[in-house]
Amino acid sequence: MHVTEDDLLKFALETCDDAEVQAISEHLASCDACRERLAYLCGDIAAIAGVRPEVKSIPLPFRSQRPSAWKTVARMAAILLLGFVSGLAVSRWVCRCPVTVVPQYSAIAARSMAETTPAPPVDLAGTSR
Repeated sequence: MHVTEDDLLKFALETCDDAEVQAISEHLASCDACRERLAYLCGDIAAIAGVRPEVKSIPLPFRSQRPSAWKTVARMAAILLLGFVSGLAVSRWVCRCPVTVVPQYSAIAARSMAETTPAPPVDLAGTSR
């Protein structure tokens, strides 16, 4: 059985552990096909290692690191104005419907209030005295 391409590549790059190095070395001593594949891989690795990519630096226009003070103040004012206007709009929208509060008393509280406070006369007929 031959050594796989991955194992030969690991062997060529010297990233195998000791047991793998021993097994691959023993196989390479008796197999001409694997020795040829290893030589081909080593040639490719040497060719790739000799290539230096050409890197061009492109100048990028950078803004100043710190924005000017008036821009910062203008941004803060815009944020505050936006918050004020949105709060005003929400408050107008929420307060569109009138709210009627009707007090509800418990039976004990109503009884104690009736005992201590005389009830005013109620004119149900709509005639005044």
